[in-house]
Amino acid sequence: MVFALAVGLFLASIPAHYDAIVGFSDSEMKPAAVRASLEASGISVQFYALCLLSISLVSTVVWVAVAGVIFSRRADNWIALFASLSLMTFGTLSLPPVYLR
Repeated sequence: MVFALAVGLFLASIPAHYDAIVGFSDSEMKPAAVRASLEASGISVQFYALCLLSISLVSTVVWVAVAGVIFSRRADNWIALFASLSLMTFGTLSLPPVYLR
């Protein structure tokens, strides 16, 4: 149940995180300067956002896969269950929080 909830929340947060990246909602960045810098480098904002999201997605898949292997091999050991749960929840919380305006 925790697995389904954590993975579901991770997948549901991807569109909001994409919008936050594209909108440059971080208060420390100046959106115009970042957009100009990306365009001067020949990189679109959408490509930049997809690269950041794909890194987070690959990282999450690795964490959850390791947790799944531990769970499938040692489901009878309570410390293995705890380690599997810890890895899975840490991996699905890899996206930074999205601060909507």
